[in-house]
Amino acid sequence: MDRETTKARAMWSELDRKKKWEYFWYYYRIHVYVGVFVVFLIAVTVRDCAQRVDADITIAYVGTELQDEAIAQLKATFSTYIEDLNNDKKSVVSIVPVLDERKLFVMVAVREAQLMFVRKAEFQQYASNGAFLPLDDLIASSTIDVDAYPEIRLTPQEAQEDHIYGIPLEGNVLFTSLGATMKETYLTMLVYNNPEKPHEVELYTNALAIVKEILTQSTPNP
Repeated sequence: MDRETTKARAMWSELDRKKKWEYFWYYYRIHVYVGVFVVFLIAVTVRDCAQRVDADITIAYVGTELQDEAIAQLKATFSTYIEDLNNDKKSVVSIVPVLDERKLFVMVAVREAQLMFVRKAEFQQYASNGAFLPLDDLIASSTIDVDAYPEIRLTPQEAQEDHIYGIPLEGNVLFTSLGATMKETYLTMLVYNNPEKPHEVELYTNALAIVKEILTQSTPNP
């Protein structure tokens, strides 16, 4: 042990408790702050993992008309239409409000959702880029007057023919009962990310069940 180390230890042993604390805090307070912050992050991560519930269907909502109470009611209603995919004895519907354009772009790009309630501008933008599945057969069996909504039929870039890519939600009884007109808002199905993956097929089976139920409550022409 060198002389400087011996001297430092001798000085430390001569300090009273208060002086030792003052010395420690002066030189190591940054380390304490960092340590506390790291512990906090770990605690939050553990809590979030413990509380995390895997959804059996995810719906992105682009708009502001649906408030928290209405969204909660939709979740409860939709949960009665779908199957429990992860055997946790509950059918969980996730409805994610999306107001930020960057978040919307990411959700569409990585297929974080299977369904989307989307406004007219975003609908036309993403439908024209091939983000949605055709819904011709589904809407044909409904009471919706397709001619009253010419905007839902279009030809995406690099496609050879036009299709219907959105279901108008305006006047739909399910939403009007919650006080939402859903004017110029459309229900869409995002294209599969990996149609060969069994779990993804199951997610889209649940999505299809919700679409069919919504269509049963559509009005011919609001």
